[in-house]
Amino acid sequence: MEDLWPDPTTGLVRLFALVAWVTGLVLALRMVRRGAVARRRWREMRRAALPGVATVVSLRETVHLEDSETGQQWKTSTPTLRYQTAAGQVVTVEGPALSGPGFLVGATVPIRYHPDKPSLVDITLPDTPVDDGRGALVGGAWAAAFAIALLVAVPVAIVAWGR
Repeated sequence: MEDLWPDPTTGLVRLFALVAWVTGLVLALRMVRRGAVARRRWREMRRAALPGVATVVSLRETVHLEDSETGQQWKTSTPTLRYQTAAGQVVTVEGPALSGPGFLVGATVPIRYHPDKPSLVDITLPDTPVDDGRGALVGGAWAAAFAIALLVAVPVAIVAWGR
């Protein structure tokens, strides 16, 4: 134990490194999970989704960041969409969040919806990217691998430097 905690300063630095490592690993694993969920959803929508047209009935804007000097805001817009399925069911659902100002209330937008789960909706504008989950899945896997490599490398370095 003396090798790992030789004095209070070194011990606190090592404790901080451990907390940072655990936090990084947890965030990396959450990213992998989010990517896997998005990937499953993307595959299911690609396999079964039907095209349709929805009307924007309301819009919720969320400001994520605001520059106090310039007043510039970074926000997302989440539209509430109403559409009719091929079976004739009228569905009102909150659509996916989009960066920027979003749509006007009353506008019609092209969508793809899942016939068995009508609450699963994607807006299919040509310039709207579809989240297929690969970015989060691969990024999270790399971050987790890095965190696990640190788990092995840091204790080895501590023991080696302590000699």
